[in-house]
Amino acid sequence: MWKCGGLISFHLLVVLVQGNVAQDFRLDSHLADRSLFYLAKNSFVGRSEGDITIKNCSIETIAPEAFKNVRVNRINITGNPLSVLRRRIFSFVVVDEIYFDGNNISEIETGTFHYIYPVKEESLQILSLSHNKLRKIKRGVFSGTNFKKLMLSYNEIYYIQYAAFENMPYLLSLSLAHNKLQSIDSGIFNNFLNPTMLSVSDNKLNYIHPVAFENSTFLSLDLQRNNLSDIKKEYFANTFIGCRQEPRTNGIREKKITNAGYREARDAMRRAPDPDSMQINGK
Repeated sequence: MWKCGGLISFHLLVVLVQGNVAQDFRLDSHLADRSLFYLAKNSFVGRSEGDITIKNCSIETIAPEAFKNVRVNRINITGNPLSVLRRRIFSFVVVDEIYFDGNNISEIETGTFHYIYPVKEESLQILSLSHNKLRKIKRGVFSGTNFKKLMLSYNEIYYIQYAAFENMPYLLSLSLAHNKLQSIDSGIFNNFLNPTMLSVSDNKLNYIHPVAFENSTFLSLDLQRNNLSDIKKEYFANTFIGCRQEPRTNGIREKKITNAGYREARDAMRRAPDPDSMQINGK
């Protein structure tokens, strides 16, 4: 169900594990030219168990429902000239880790990551989009997803729309390191319900809105190696950083840790440094 052009060398790995067949699909291509490699609808329909790895295959297009009714541990699509992630390329997919690293992705349509579910409720579901060409993060792209760890580092992000990360009830870790952000406005990192590890290091930040982190709880907040000359303590008056205690009430609502992420958050909080000893470095 997949189509390709040019000379392609590939191999399909079938691994026997404890008497059960766990089929790992791995396609690793080295093309003499940059011919199109196209993943059509139903390319991996009904596939279960194992991993799917497609690396250096010159993929430019993934059709909607290319991954349909799939249940695997990991999907890894890296090192391709893929520039756009279309809506509904995943349709009722059960997976724990998705990697789209090292492609040329500059646009993600709303609805790309809907209908994706973790293999087990307690699994750490990861989405990595590092080392791409993303410039804007629009509201709705990640809303309603189940990811606990979202990696957007090493892109060209200079703009994040208001409430871009809303309705992500399981989020525990978010990396925006090594991008081109110049400011953090209000409404982007507000009201994070879970204790979250947030990194915005190695950007071009020169301004933070006074209530940019209001009503949020962070296990760690990394602002290192930016152009911030003045970080006022008042900016974090209603922000909890590195807190060990159970979620507390702020007079309006209780900050809750969702059940699926409770153990990870609890263990991480136990390892977190004391709030009084934490430092937020601007350079």
